[in-house]
Amino acid sequence: MIKDNPIELIIERNHPELSRMQKRQFKAITCSADLGDEADMYKVKTIVLHGSVVPGKEEQAASILIAGSELVDELDAEDTYLWHPKRALKKALDLRVHAFGERDLRTAEAMHQFALMEDLELDDCFDMLAKALEIRKASLPQDHPDIGESVLSMARHFYNDCEDAKSALPFAVRAVKVFETADPDGKLSMKHVGALKVMANILDELGKIPESRECYEKAYAMCLKWHGLRHTHTAASAASLAQCLRDWYPHEIFKSVELRRLELKTMEVMAGMHNHETASCRENLAHDLQACCWLHDLRDVEKSVSEIGGGN
Repeated sequence: MIKDNPIELIIERNHPELSRMQKRQFKAITCSADLGDEADMYKVKTIVLHGSVVPGKEEQAASILIAGSELVDELDAEDTYLWHPKRALKKALDLRVHAFGERDLRTAEAMHQFALMEDLELDDCFDMLAKALEIRKASLPQDHPDIGESVLSMARHFYNDCEDAKSALPFAVRAVKVFETADPDGKLSMKHVGALKVMANILDELGKIPESRECYEKAYAMCLKWHGLRHTHTAASAASLAQCLRDWYPHEIFKSVELRRLELKTMEVMAGMHNHETASCRENLAHDLQACCWLHDLRDVEKSVSEIGGGN
């Protein structure tokens, strides 16, 4: 057994090709993470040989080996050769496949994260997402949040990448149902809100406007409940609902003003008075106020016409 032998002896016997610096790093990482089997040793060797650990970062590298797919988050760009996200996530995926096998839930997590890379080919992205979902479905309850995460990513893939709202809708509906069942206490509220917003966008694209509005309203209500008025998530949900009212319910434009004001006040605090995002919020509020004035004038005209008998 590896743990029965001094680590220096194991390194000298099994990994003679390593340089003195690499051997020191190998020992530091292994001892820090308390690693003890052949799969762990393979992971350490892979990291060391690719120069992805600088002196002084061995303990951090050990936490990476334990976390697996958190490789990108754990090492700063300037500290690692593998700073490129796609390359780093691919390395994390390879490590998990080798250590745990292709059907393990930890491998599915790494597959899912790798599939979300922006420059991945559409077919490769779909294959990765589908395989991760298949593994999760085989091992987890059907209302598990990880399954919700997977089907939500499938919905986003079809809607954003493939521009296929019709194919995306069933996945979005499934994601919302999973989070509704799995998250009664709101611990995953942002994932639930994200699913509602994706479904709202898809329904909007398909011309199902009342259903789309209902999703936006639910998302806004959830943010109010779990985050309160002065929170960026609440502001973002308010803006989405306000935009829906502006686009499809001009006769209710008055309702959007308070939503726009909430968004503006939040951004003034979070981003600053002179930030471009704050300026954009002011422009949206001004646009909706102008629409309110126009609607008010129109109603005055209609009232005047009706009073003089021109209503017919």
